[in-house]
Amino acid sequence: MEEKGEMTFLQHLEELRWHIIRSVLAVVVFGILAFVFKSVLFDKILMAPSNENFWTNRMLCELGQRMNIQSLCINKNPLVLQNTQVSGMFVAHIKISIIAGLVLAFPVVFYEFWRELGGVERWCNDSNGYELWQASPETFDWNQWPELKDIRDYNIDDK
Repeated sequence: MEEKGEMTFLQHLEELRWHIIRSVLAVVVFGILAFVFKSVLFDKILMAPSNENFWTNRMLCELGQRMNIQSLCINKNPLVLQNTQVSGMFVAHIKISIIAGLVLAFPVVFYEFWRELGGVERWCNDSNGYELWQASPETFDWNQWPELKDIRDYNIDDK
């Protein structure tokens, strides 16, 4: 939303609503992509360490052979996933897709909320309240914020 001077409370809520909508939309889109590309998500990313040809497993096995410790050669037996519910694998697929959507969309969500908080920072800067964040107790004008007098006078050693 463009800066047009002072914004009302409802205009701030409208702007926040659009930030939240864009964030949720990003999570949904990335979640759908993770759901569609399940072979990449499961075989190449999540289940890759269970394969004996995985880089870490090969290096541990090579180290075990050099040090004569055979127990470092792990994952010689294939991993078998077992499900005890009828729709368990489908529900797990949906849950993991949602989590992957959250992880993949995190930069978008972070950017959207950073933009919203940037508006709050501008508001605090304009109203001289941003000093709360950047001033030290010695340089802060305590007379401007009398309700913070208790914070100023609080001492941890006083018990």
